[in-house]
Amino acid sequence: MSGYLQDGLALVNQAVQLDSTGNAADAVNLYQRSLVCFEQALIGEPNPQTRALIASKMAEYKNRKEELEASLARVDLSERMSRVGVATLPSQVARAPPAAQLPLPPAAARPNVGPASSQRPPSV
Repeated sequence: MSGYLQDGLALVNQAVQLDSTGNAADAVNLYQRSLVCFEQALIGEPNPQTRALIASKMAEYKNRKEELEASLARVDLSERMSRVGVATLPSQVARAPPAAQLPLPPAAARPNVGPASSQRPPSV
Protein backbone atom coordinates (compact mmCIF):
# COMPACT_ATOMS: atom_id res chain seq x y z
CA MET A 1 0.00 0.00 0.00
CA SER A 2 1.38 3.39 -1.00
CA GLY A 3 2.09 6.15 1.49
CA TYR A 4 -0.52 8.38 -0.16
CA LEU A 5 -3.16 5.69 0.19
CA GLN A 6 -2.30 5.14 3.87
CA ASP A 7 -2.38 8.89 4.52
CA GLY A 8 -5.70 9.20 2.69
CA LEU A 9 -7.21 6.37 4.70
CA ALA A 10 -6.04 7.88 7.99
CA LEU A 11 -7.49 11.27 7.04
CA VAL A 12 -10.79 9.86 5.83
CA ASN A 13 -11.18 7.80 9.01
CA GLN A 14 -10.74 11.00 11.04
CA ALA A 15 -13.21 12.79 8.75
CA VAL A 16 -15.84 10.09 9.23
CA GLN A 17 -15.34 10.22 12.98
CA LEU A 18 -15.76 14.02 13.06
CA ASP A 19 -18.71 13.78 10.68
CA SER A 20 -20.46 11.29 12.96
CA THR A 21 -20.02 13.59 15.98
CA GLY A 22 -21.48 16.58 14.11
CA ASN A 23 -18.25 18.46 13.52
CA ALA A 24 -19.02 19.16 9.86
CA ALA A 25 -16.56 21.99 9.26
CA ASP A 26 -13.52 19.99 10.34
CA ALA A 27 -14.85 16.88 8.59
CA VAL A 28 -15.08 18.79 5.28
CA ASN A 29 -11.45 19.84 5.63
CA LEU A 30 -10.30 16.27 6.30
CA TYR A 31 -12.43 14.83 3.49
CA GLN A 32 -10.79 17.32 1.11
CA ARG A 33 -7.28 16.48 2.33
CA SER A 34 -8.00 12.75 2.00
CA LEU A 35 -9.20 13.24 -1.59
CA VAL A 36 -5.89 14.90 -2.47
CA CYS A 37 -4.01 11.90 -1.04
CA PHE A 38 -6.26 9.45 -2.90
CA GLU A 39 -5.66 11.31 -6.18
CA GLN A 40 -1.92 10.90 -5.67
CA ALA A 41 -2.41 7.22 -4.79
CA LEU A 42 -4.31 6.70 -8.05
CA ILE A 43 -1.41 8.08 -10.04
CA GLY A 44 1.00 5.49 -8.68
CA GLU A 45 -1.37 2.51 -8.48
CA PRO A 46 -0.63 -0.13 -11.16
CA ASN A 47 -3.52 -2.49 -10.31
CA PRO A 48 -6.70 -1.55 -12.28
CA GLN A 49 -8.99 -3.15 -9.68
CA THR A 50 -7.41 -1.19 -6.86
CA ARG A 51 -7.60 1.97 -8.96
CA ALA A 52 -11.31 1.38 -9.55
CA LEU A 53 -11.90 0.80 -5.84
CA ILE A 54 -10.03 3.98 -4.90
CA ALA A 55 -11.94 6.00 -7.51
CA SER A 56 -15.26 4.62 -6.27
CA LYS A 57 -14.50 5.51 -2.66
CA MET A 58 -13.26 8.94 -3.73
CA ALA A 59 -16.63 9.61 -5.37
CA GLU A 60 -18.42 8.65 -2.13
CA TYR A 61 -16.19 10.87 0.00
CA LYS A 62 -16.48 13.75 -2.45
CA ASN A 63 -20.29 13.49 -2.40
CA ARG A 64 -20.33 13.49 1.39
CA LYS A 65 -17.98 16.49 1.50
CA GLU A 66 -20.27 18.39 -0.88
CA GLU A 67 -23.35 17.50 1.20
CA LEU A 68 -21.65 18.83 4.32
CA GLU A 69 -20.54 21.99 2.51
CA ALA A 70 -24.10 22.63 1.33
CA SER A 71 -25.41 22.06 4.84
CA LEU A 72 -22.83 24.44 6.30
CA ALA A 73 -23.72 27.06 3.69
CA ARG A 74 -27.43 26.83 4.60
CA VAL A 75 -26.65 27.14 8.30
CA ASP A 76 -24.32 30.08 7.66
CA LEU A 77 -26.91 31.87 5.54
CA SER A 78 -29.60 31.27 8.14
CA GLU A 79 -27.35 32.62 10.91
CA ARG A 80 -26.42 35.71 8.90
CA MET A 81 -30.06 36.40 8.08
CA SER A 82 -31.15 36.04 11.69
CA ARG A 83 -28.41 38.47 12.79
CA VAL A 84 -29.93 41.17 10.60
CA GLY A 85 -33.49 40.29 11.58
CA VAL A 86 -34.67 38.50 8.44
CA ALA A 87 -37.08 35.64 9.05
CA THR A 88 -35.73 32.37 7.71
CA LEU A 89 -38.49 29.91 8.56
CA PRO A 90 -42.12 30.10 7.46
CA SER A 91 -43.16 30.13 11.13
CA GLN A 92 -41.07 33.29 11.63
CA VAL A 93 -42.71 35.20 8.80
CA ALA A 94 -45.52 37.47 9.97
CA ARG A 95 -48.74 36.63 8.21
CA ALA A 96 -50.86 39.50 6.91
CA PRO A 97 -54.46 39.37 8.12
CA PRO A 98 -57.13 38.63 5.53
CA ALA A 99 -58.54 41.75 3.82
CA ALA A 100 -61.86 41.42 5.68
CA GLN A 101 -59.99 41.90 8.99
CA LEU A 102 -58.12 45.04 7.93
CA PRO A 103 -59.48 48.20 9.55
CA LEU A 104 -61.07 50.75 7.26
CA PRO A 105 -60.01 54.39 7.46
CA PRO A 106 -62.58 56.83 8.85
CA ALA A 107 -65.28 57.89 6.35
CA ALA A 108 -63.86 61.40 6.10
CA ALA A 109 -60.49 60.05 4.95
CA ARG A 110 -61.97 57.81 2.25
CA PRO A 111 -62.02 59.22 -1.29
CA ASN A 112 -65.47 59.92 -2.71
CA VAL A 113 -65.58 57.58 -5.66
CA GLY A 114 -68.83 56.95 -7.45
CA PRO A 115 -69.70 54.63 -10.30
CA ALA A 116 -67.42 54.57 -13.31
CA SER A 117 -69.90 56.58 -15.41
CA SER A 118 -69.72 59.55 -13.04
CA GLN A 119 -65.93 59.71 -13.45
CA ARG A 120 -66.17 60.52 -17.19
CA PRO A 121 -65.80 64.12 -18.27
CA PRO A 122 -69.06 65.75 -19.37
CA SER A 123 -69.80 65.37 -23.07
CA VAL A 124 -69.94 68.45 -25.25
